[in-house]
Amino acid sequence: MTMLPGRTPLHARFALPFLALALGGCAVTSTVVSSIGARSLNGTAVLPSGAEGVELALTDAPRSMPSGAVLHFAAIPYSSLSTEPGGEPAGRLLVKPAEVRWANPAQGDVTLLHEGVPRRFDVRRSTVRGEDLITVESPYRRWYGYPAQGLLIATLPLDAAIDVAVLGGVLVSMPVVYGVRALRGGDAAEPGKSAGESVPPDGARR
Repeated sequence: MTMLPGRTPLHARFALPFLALALGGCAVTSTVVSSIGARSLNGTAVLPSGAEGVELALTDAPRSMPSGAVLHFAAIPYSSLSTEPGGEPAGRLLVKPAEVRWANPAQGDVTLLHEGVPRRFDVRRSTVRGEDLITVESPYRRWYGYPAQGLLIATLPLDAAIDVAVLGGVLVSMPVVYGVRALRGGDAAEPGKSAGESVPPDGARR
């Protein structure tokens, strides 16, 4: 069978998403449960050159599963949650880079008082349009989110059943797809071309 260089066979393109599902699974319902009560204190500010510290405004925002997580097979409880934009004002915080425990030049952590309570913040540094930015984030969970995590006992088997059902449907449907394509002339490189037909060189078509 002749295949065009740089082209992926149709059956391979069809199978790739389901192969990803088979390897990593997709814990959709479990990830939704893991987001119950999940929130984040976060803030970003410009860090002036040579400044000892910067005061930034904090917001308190929910953490949820991104809408594209399922499409990218990245719906994993807890680790797939991301902070939603916006949020409620949550006071201000003074951050001094010299007090941060830097794991590398761009990431670290620091413990600071927020409303009189010591809280650990993840710290990130970045440069956007020539400006140095510093971002802090402290994930936490509201009280009702802790007992709600008991629902994972039910959702984890449910996610496993969903994955098995999807993969089972693929295993059943793929032979049918291949059989129909064989009856129509094989795995064509392009619609309307047979499996053994090659593309003529440039300028050979009349």
